[in-house]
Amino acid sequence: MDTRPGTETSTAGAAKVHLIAGLAVDGHRVETAANGTIALATLGEGAYDLIFSDLRMPELDGPGLWRELERRHPGLRRAVRRVLA
Repeated sequence: MDTRPGTETSTAGAAKVHLIAGLAVDGHRVETAANGTIALATLGEGAYDLIFSDLRMPELDGPGLWRELERRHPGLRRAVRRVLA
C-alpha cells in the first residue's frame, strides 16, 4: 500500500493511511490486504493481536471474513475490530 500523502483520495482511505502510519510509528508491524479473500489467507499464516476489517470489501466482505475466521481460526476472533466504511 502506498502511504505517501495525497495517494488516498477518499475519507476512508485517508483514515486508513493515518491509522497505518500511527501504528507503524508506535512500533507495530502493520499488514494490509486488498480484499477479504487475501486477508483470510494471510491471517492463517501468522499471529495477530488486532485485526481491523471493513464491512464492504471485494470478493469476501467483512461479515463473510468473520464467519470464515470463526470456522478456520477461532482464536483470532478476539482480535477483530470491524470498521464501518
